[in-house]
Order: sequence, then C-alpha cells, then structure tokens
Amino acid sequence: MIVIDDIRKAEVWLDMKSAFPKGETSSVIITTTDVQSVATACSSGGYVYKLRDLERYSDEILTNCGGLPLAIISVARFLKLQGKNNLERQCKQLACHGMLGKHLTAPGNHEAFKKLQSVLVESYEGLPSYAYECDLKTCLLSMSMFPRDSDINRKSLARRWIAEGLVPNSEQNDLTALAVFHTLIDGSIIEPSPAKDQQVPSLKPWMKRCRVHGVMLEFLINKSISKNFASPRTKGNFLSAQTSRCSIRWLSLDSTGSKNVSSEDLRSVRSLNMVGCKRPLDLGKCKHLRLLDLDKCTGVNLQVLKSICKLVLIKYLNLRGTDVSVLPQEMEKLCHLEMLDVRDAKMDPVIKLPLEVILLPRLAYLFGKFELPDHIKDEAAEKIGRQMHTLAGFVISNSTINGGPAMAADSGGPASSNQRWATTIKRKVIGASSRKDKILLLSGGTGSTNNSNDSICITTAAGAAGADNTSKSHGFQYILHHMKQLKKVKIWWRSRNEGEAPSEQLTEALVSFLQERFSLSDGLESLSLHFENQCMDFLDKLKLKERSSITLESIKLHGKLSKLPGFITEAAALPSLQEVHLSLTGLCSKDLLVLKRLSYLKYLKIVEDSKEFGDDSLDVGNDDFRSLKGLFVQAKKLPQVNITREAMKYLTTLQLICDDVQGFCASNIANFKNLDQVVLKSSLQDAKKDEWKAKTKDHSNRPRLEFLLANEKHGVE
Repeated sequence: MIVIDDIRKAEVWLDMKSAFPKGETSSVIITTTDVQSVATACSSGGYVYKLRDLERYSDEILTNCGGLPLAIISVARFLKLQGKNNLERQCKQLACHGMLGKHLTAPGNHEAFKKLQSVLVESYEGLPSYAYECDLKTCLLSMSMFPRDSDINRKSLARRWIAEGLVPNSEQNDLTALAVFHTLIDGSIIEPSPAKDQQVPSLKPWMKRCRVHGVMLEFLINKSISKNFASPRTKGNFLSAQTSRCSIRWLSLDSTGSKNVSSEDLRSVRSLNMVGCKRPLDLGKCKHLRLLDLDKCTGVNLQVLKSICKLVLIKYLNLRGTDVSVLPQEMEKLCHLEMLDVRDAKMDPVIKLPLEVILLPRLAYLFGKFELPDHIKDEAAEKIGRQMHTLAGFVISNSTINGGPAMAADSGGPASSNQRWATTIKRKVIGASSRKDKILLLSGGTGSTNNSNDSICITTAAGAAGADNTSKSHGFQYILHHMKQLKKVKIWWRSRNEGEAPSEQLTEALVSFLQERFSLSDGLESLSLHFENQCMDFLDKLKLKERSSITLESIKLHGKLSKLPGFITEAAALPSLQEVHLSLTGLCSKDLLVLKRLSYLKYLKIVEDSKEFGDDSLDVGNDDFRSLKGLFVQAKKLPQVNITREAMKYLTTLQLICDDVQGFCASNIANFKNLDQVVLKSSLQDAKKDEWKAKTKDHSNRPRLEFLLANEKHGVE
C-alpha cells in the first residue's frame, strides 16, 4: 500500500502515475488532498472518499489523544466498529463531550480501549499513596482543573498543592511539593514543556513548566468526576450530569463555563478555577473557598474584590492578567492568605500596595508590580511581612526615599561621621495621651526600643535630603528590613521625570539593604534588579564578607554597567550561585568573560544590543564554565569564540539569538556530548541554517534544532 499525502496540483499526480506499473495485479494507492479537482484527477474516474465526519472533529480527537500512537489506534478501532450511520455522532462525542475519558475509566469499557485503559490505570494506581506524607494520586487528580494544552508553572503548582492542603503545611512544604512534581515527571505521567507564548524560549524550559498529556488528562477528568473530586465545566455544561446533583468541591470553568452556575453549585466549593471568564460569579457564596484562580478574567472590579475579602479561609488568590486597578484595605480580613499574584494587570501595571496587605500574618508569596506604602506606624513595624518569602516585586523612585530614613551603607558597623544624620519623628499616640511621644532607633539597619522612657530614637546613615521632623515616610528599606524571612526580591526603577537618574541616597539605601541581607546566613536566594537604561555601578559597593554564609542562587540585572559588580566576581568559589542574567548592560564580551570563573554557574543569559559586543574574540578553556548547562546569548553579533574540546561538557541548552553567528562554529557542538537543544534566529541565511542542521544531525545526542519565528524582545525573564 502506498500513501501520497497532501497533493495540491493535478500535474504532480500525473507525473507520478507513469512510474507505477500497469497490470491486472495492482497495489493500493491512496492520495489525500483538500482540492476537489485534484481528488477527481487522482481517482481516474473512481471513488472519491470525502472526510465529512472525521474531518470536522479530527483536530479535537487528535488533541485529546495527544499524539500517542496507542490512543490514536484505539480511537480508530472504535470508530471502525461504529458503522457509517453512527460515525459522525461518535466523532462529536469523542471530540467535544468527554466521551474518550469515559471510555478510559468505565469498568466495562469498549474492547477497543482495553489496552490503553490498562496502561493509564497502571500509571495512576502505581503511584504511592502516601509518599512524602501526601497522596500523590490526589495531587495528580488536582491537575484535571487546568485547561487542555495549558503550560503549568512548576512553582505555582507547588503553591496550589500547599494551599489546597494536598501537601502538608510544614517548614519543608516547598521541597515536598517539588518532590511530588518530579516524581510525576519521572514517571512520564506529566511531561515538561516550554511555554507557547514566549517569543524567546526559556533558558531552562524543562525545569519551569509542565503539561498533562492529552489522554492522561481525559482519564484524570473522568476519574475526578467519578470520585466527585473535581467538576470541570465547559461551554456552560458539566462534563458529567452526575456532578450537578452532588456537592462540588473543586470547580473549573472555561471562558463559557460560568454560564448558569447556580449558588447551590458554589456552596461547597473549596477550589475555583476561572480562566478567561468575562464576568465573575457571585463569589460571596463560596464560604469554604481556599483557592481562587481568576487568571485573565475581566470584570474584576473593586466590588468583586471586596466580596473576595469576605472569603476569610482563602489561601491562594491569583488575579494575574485581570483588570484589577486597586487593592482594597478590606484585604486585612484575609488572615490565612499565603499567595497573592497581581502580575500583568490590564489597567495599570503598577498597583499601590495597601499596608494591610504586607501586614497579613501568613502572606509568603507576593507577585506583581507594587508601590510600597510610604507610611508605617511604629507599632506595625514588627508585623511587616513576617512570613514573606518572595516579593517580586516593587518599584522604587527618588520619591521613594525622600523624607524617610535610610540604613547605614555597611550594616556590619557604624556609619562614618560624614554619613550620619539624626532626626526625630514625633507622633501623637491616638487614645494614649498620657504616654510620651515615641522615637524609633535605627542604627546600621537594626531597631531597638527603650522601654524605660517609652521612647524610640532614630539614627541612620545616608539620610534623606531635606529631612523633615514631621515626616512619616520610612522608605522602602525600612519595610524590607523587617521582612526577616525574605528570600526572593525583584525591584524596578521608575523615573518620575524623563531622563531622571536614581539619586545617591536611593542607591545607598538599596546597597544598605542588600549588604544587610548578604551578611545573613539565611539571606537572599534570588535578586532581580531592573533599572532600564540607568547606570547600576552602585552595585560595586556591595561586598561579600563571609563567603561561606552567602546563599544567593540567582542574579538578574537589567541596566548599564561600566564593569561587572565585584560581588559577582567574588562569588567564583560559591556553590550557591547557579544562575546569572545580564541584560542591556553595555558591557563588551571581554568584560563578561570573567564569568567563566564561576565554577558552579549552571545557567547564563546575556542580552546585549550594542555593535561593540561582538567585536572581540573569546577563549573558553577546559576549566571554564565547568558546570554550565544552559547558555543564552541575544545580540546583533556573536564575538569570535574559541572553545577547547573538553570545555562546557555538561551543556544541554544552547540558544544563540543573533543576526550574525559566524563567531561560533557549528562544529563546536560536537564537543557538547549532553546537548539537547539548539535555538537560532530564523533570519539566518539558508547556508548557515543548513550547516547547523547538518551538525545537529551528525551529533551523537541528536539535539533539537529550533528557529525562532517571532520577533525577539530584549529583557530579563
């Protein structure tokens, strides 16, 4: 049998036809085309089969099968036995009504699905029930809440499991959740995947996102329904009529699935997913809600937010991509809230953060672009972000620091006399007129009180210009100083006026905060600074005093530099530093070559737009970049790179997003024995593309070669 697929012109068939022998005994020849005249020509007056039934639903059926050969064969066998009259109805049910999942979970399912069902059941039932002190099957079932083909962020998934109580709440809950994730990945039950919507692929996509295989998702959805665990609703209808008569605990709605959801449906809901819905539900009915995901929903106005604030049991609140413009003070009622995500707000990307939010006792993860409060009452200081682990992030400007105290530039000792200044902030204690006015003592970043005279004294270095005795602005570093558990922080610079540069007192305050955190044994793990086109040379003031205590794992810098900050080059012997992103620094390639001494560096991303970046030549020896796994370079031109045979032998991902890659010889990849992915720009000349195709094809590991089709954009992830 011979199949010739997708013929577009009749002349193509006529050219082929003469090659086949003529005789009484002939082979079977099948041609496919979407052009009617071509089909008629190929049939030679014979029968033309029109794919009326399968054609309409084939894409959906194949999506549900996820490209798995066993699933496709099972569906084909099933449809073959349905008969011509019943074929269209069965295709529609398999494509749109969840019937495939029912066939895979029903006890007495159709014979065509027996083998496929046994494979899925074995994968599901083979999971240990209480590994890592949690039920892996329940964690897997919860993934049926995500829309088909969605890329699921690994860390977001871990935080969801913790909020839903599927992973025990303990000091090691993050590690436990990630262990569950890797167990599911290792068993090929869920699969790693890069995000579709990224113009520039992630440096380490397999570590960040996953998706549930199409057939497995069908299986999980119906398993969840049969156990009354989750209730996906699509196109306004439940996937199972049974769920409409039972108490719903986990409810997932698509953009049309919010129609006709009654108050009774929401009465017992503990976890609610609404993806891209155009109107919010009456969330006031969800008294037992622990998790609320309103990703990309519209109509999330102040009234909706105030109704959410009444859901006092909520732990996980995702408002990403919604039209939220302000966070109400009523959020202080959410005393159990652990995660709040307000990134990519449609109305205004920068949201004023109420003091009530950072005073929430259990808030550990805060994502968005915020302006921190500029007034903190003294008695509230010790309650600020007591559990805050991640603050990613907030904006700073020169007005952020004006009028407020800053900490000493070196928290390890007293400030120099020319830096010191003192001011007294007097405030009236409402309702306690008999008490003395209080003064706050901040010396080198530490605060203390004197109970004997009920006063607090303020002493600080790198003070504010025009300090006012009546000022109540404490500055961002005062807030961050009290977040003792802070591990990850992201900060944006925002100029109030065109061309405005960060003031000296602002940069000194920032250095002071970072210096304090670098000196702690459990200090920052991730630091991201985005200063646009402003100079960031102030970072050279940072010093690593006790290298053994540094916990910094990831550094991401976006802004101009005249040289690499000293604290990065000092970190050469630190096993903690594994990831460095440098974007639009203006440094030439030789300035960055010092990074090759970072022995434990695993991921390096460099984004530059200057022509001078590619003018140098770089030598990479056997002892350079000894641990590097991922290398990303985005520039107009690559420098000439000379690599020895044993260099970068652990490299798995190579991404060269450059118009000119002549400096990097394609034959070099033969030395990277573990190479798994190569990404280049689609605008390269055909000869250069062919060269890279040949070298990846000849590579012993056969790495994937991808060419970017979208317009790349600069920046740090």
